[in-house]
Amino acid sequence: MTTLIPTRNEIDNFDLTAYKCNEEFNDHLLNYTILAHKFAPYYILAQAVDTVCFINSQGYTTPEQSKWLYENLNQYYSQLK
Repeated sequence: MTTLIPTRNEIDNFDLTAYKCNEEFNDHLLNYTILAHKFAPYYILAQAVDTVCFINSQGYTTPEQSKWLYENLNQYYSQLK
């Protein structure tokens, strides 16, 4: 289960190394959640939190949910340093 609201420390210290480390552990939702908190406008952040909350409750990610997360949040990957 992914936390919906990362700590300020997690957000501030989130960089390319942390992203890749989470990817190695298949924690894609955590990456998307932190990317949303760090870079996304509020309306995308709210939708991302709703989506992750729903994914946590259903226990799996549907292809439509994965596509939405990728299309709306992966664009912020390029802003990581």
